[in-house]
Amino acid sequence: MNKKIINLAASAIVATALVGCGDKTSAEYVDSANKSLENKDYKTAIIELKNAIKQEPNEASARFLLGKVYLDLKQYSFAEKELERALDYGYAANEVIPLLSKVYQKNGTNKSLFKLTSKAKGLKPKDLAELKFYQIQAYVKAGNDAKANAMIDELKGISGGGPYSKLAFVYDLILKSEFDGAIGQLNEILERYKNQQDALKIKANLQLRLQKPEAAAQTYEEYVAAYPDEPEVKYVLAQLYSDLGQPNKAEVIVDDLLATYPKQPILLQIKSTALMQDKNYKDALDYAERSLTINPEDSSTRLVAGVSSYMTQDFEKSESHLTLVASLLKADHPALRMLADAQIRLGRSLDANETVKMFDNINEDDAGLLAGLGQALLKDGEINKAKDVLNKQPDELESAAARAGVATLKLSLNDVSGIVDLEQALAEMGQDNATETPVNKEQLEVTLVQAYISTSQYDKALEIAKKWKQSQESEVKGWMLEAKINAIQGDFDSSRSALESGLKVEPENSIIKFQLIELLPLKTDLQKQNMLAELDKLLVTSPTFLPAITKHYLLSRVLKQPQTMTAHLEKLIENNPNNSIFHVTLGRLQVAEQDFSGSVKSFENAKRLNNKPAPYWELLANSYIKTASFDKTKALYQEWYQAQPNDPKAIIGMIKLYDGSGEFKKAIELAQSYENQIGGNNLEIRGLHAYLLARTGQFKLAQAKVDKLPEQVKSLPLLKTTIGILQLAENDLGNAVLNLTDAYKANPSSMNANWMINAIARYQGIDAALSATKTHIEKFPKDELNTLRYAQLQTSRNENEAIEHYKKVIALNDLNFVAHNNLAYLYSEAKNYSQALKHAEKAKEMKPNDGRVLDTLGTIELKLGNAEAALKHLTAAIADKNTHNTDNVFVNYVEALYANKEFKLAERKISQYTFKSDKTSTQLEQLKAKYL
Repeated sequence: MNKKIINLAASAIVATALVGCGDKTSAEYVDSANKSLENKDYKTAIIELKNAIKQEPNEASARFLLGKVYLDLKQYSFAEKELERALDYGYAANEVIPLLSKVYQKNGTNKSLFKLTSKAKGLKPKDLAELKFYQIQAYVKAGNDAKANAMIDELKGISGGGPYSKLAFVYDLILKSEFDGAIGQLNEILERYKNQQDALKIKANLQLRLQKPEAAAQTYEEYVAAYPDEPEVKYVLAQLYSDLGQPNKAEVIVDDLLATYPKQPILLQIKSTALMQDKNYKDALDYAERSLTINPEDSSTRLVAGVSSYMTQDFEKSESHLTLVASLLKADHPALRMLADAQIRLGRSLDANETVKMFDNINEDDAGLLAGLGQALLKDGEINKAKDVLNKQPDELESAAARAGVATLKLSLNDVSGIVDLEQALAEMGQDNATETPVNKEQLEVTLVQAYISTSQYDKALEIAKKWKQSQESEVKGWMLEAKINAIQGDFDSSRSALESGLKVEPENSIIKFQLIELLPLKTDLQKQNMLAELDKLLVTSPTFLPAITKHYLLSRVLKQPQTMTAHLEKLIENNPNNSIFHVTLGRLQVAEQDFSGSVKSFENAKRLNNKPAPYWELLANSYIKTASFDKTKALYQEWYQAQPNDPKAIIGMIKLYDGSGEFKKAIELAQSYENQIGGNNLEIRGLHAYLLARTGQFKLAQAKVDKLPEQVKSLPLLKTTIGILQLAENDLGNAVLNLTDAYKANPSSMNANWMINAIARYQGIDAALSATKTHIEKFPKDELNTLRYAQLQTSRNENEAIEHYKKVIALNDLNFVAHNNLAYLYSEAKNYSQALKHAEKAKEMKPNDGRVLDTLGTIELKLGNAEAALKHLTAAIADKNTHNTDNVFVNYVEALYANKEFKLAERKISQYTFKSDKTSTQLEQLKAKYL
């Protein structure tokens, strides 16, 4: 048999079987649906009714029943479609229209709702009244009061309309704005028709309109109790509870709704608010962030997320959320305070300062926050801003804790009036043990002790030490403070006695043991050996005690003994490779040993473990310089400055980078910003500022800066250089030489040597300058700047010596175009044209448009007989702003014109040129004689 025929036959059998098994009539499907509905099996009922309609698409009863099921399930769009078709296919209008009017009302299909009037013949009075009522509602919502009033009159005239006829009178009063009367009417309706749906809804809405939210909530409670399956009303009631500050009531409803609508953002927001008010901040944050994932623009939810994350101490999240809503908050809102505090804790003092500017009426409650902000700004180097914060503090503060915070900020700003304020605040704290303070009382006492010591009020400091000794918890600290103060005053015996008393209390205290060792005499080598032995003993019991390690190293160097501490630290690092402090300490010792490759490795290891800027970064930068890793130096200072733009060390590094690269304007602007905007007083930055002003010829400004510096600062090498430059400008050459020589001896840098040699040349002559330069470059043969200077000084004196040193410059830096150009000139003068051309072309590669280079190259081409090439280069040279008015270059240019037989052009150029020297006329006459 043909295979294709077999397959077709099989398909036919299957199809017949399927038809035979499922062959129900439409009526049978409807019956099955009704049975399913009796068991509330809506899913099966819908399938059965769809099958019935599939069998007979025009079966009105199936359509009606399906529409009714959809209505019960609140699937209003599907219900509308099926009920309309049931009506179209002839189902009884008096049964369909009451349901269809509800559906149109739910869907807001007002046009269709209004058209139902023409099909409403034969409706029962109650059903007709309900239809008219829905139409009134639609007209009122559309703002068509005229038609609404006409419909109200019709509804009033329907006898037997039940509650809907009565509701016509309610809408009549509403349209007349007689809301209290409308509520009275509704109460009468509800008394007669208990829990009537529409009456309850209208009443609740009117109560909200009359700003009676508590009454509205009660009405909605009655509605939900009577009709528990209406999520829309539950949703409104939950929101109302939330607005009324009744989160627990809201939460019960929300939990029920979230089971069905887990991603509804408002429900999630209400839940988060309820949890936050219950102080369940962790879950409140979770629900708030779930809501924000769906609706990120909700500022109320964002506020809940910000406050909740703050309360769970997730300050990063809190700052992220609260920043987005800060501008929407009132000036006295607590969340603004939370935002500022979070920013302070995150080290974002400038952001916190901007937030505090949004505060209004700063009061005592803000004093602690402002004090913390001031300290944070100081830590970031923002001195002027910290002063501004101090000035914002209220004049009168009742809280001792608040006054203590302000006093501490004053002391940090070197305002000694803070001492008295802090004394008074601590005295009040002592009287009231219950006083709450955000600052640890002992820490406040430590701050006061530091202030006493800095102002030499040692008796007061000793009083605090005495007080500490009376407490078991702070006794040792008291003895140590007493020892410190006695040592400052030179009473070393009393200091030793106090430390020994402290050691009796804590026999294994390494700090006390070390301080006792430091009090040992150090006049003779034997005494130094004794101290070293004591340090050895301490390091046996406390091998990681870094002050002892550093002291041991220094003492070994003084005694000129082999130091063992680098090996000791390497062993510690082997056992504790992730301890960054060990790496830093080793790096410091390696710098002292001038093992800069080792120090780079150690500091880089520390930086890898903790990449936050730290004081040792300056040593790392210096180690990079010592190992000629200039790119790394630049990158480190840029990273440091970017992370801490107000840190004086970072600023100094950047100023030096700008100075070294010739970006003087940037360097000066940075120094000015530090002094004027930040309010900084770092003497090194002020000194650098004065130096840069002098170096760039701004002598009056530089002198004014120098005059304001303390006298002891003026003896520093940098200031000696600056003062020397200013004396050069004033032609005070003798003093300039003295100061610049002193600066050079203290710091024989390339630039200091340059300034000194310049002064010597002007004061003592070129021979003395040559001698000084030669002495310097023999000590520092890698000094490119001064080797070049020496070669230039020798160019017209000793050409062989000049050539030798230009070669040295090129060996140091093959990209030094000045050396190549000058060497080309000297080779040309020596008639070594191949070498001259080689170096001239190299200079032109680097500076293709420089008139000096083009003049040298053109002159060499002339000597080689390449007239056309010579004219090309010299034409460009005479056009360059650096050389276009130079007689020598002009003479060379005219010779190139003559060599190319451009006689008329040469004569015209000569007639247009103004000679700077009489010799130029003679040179030109000689050229005429040669070429004409």
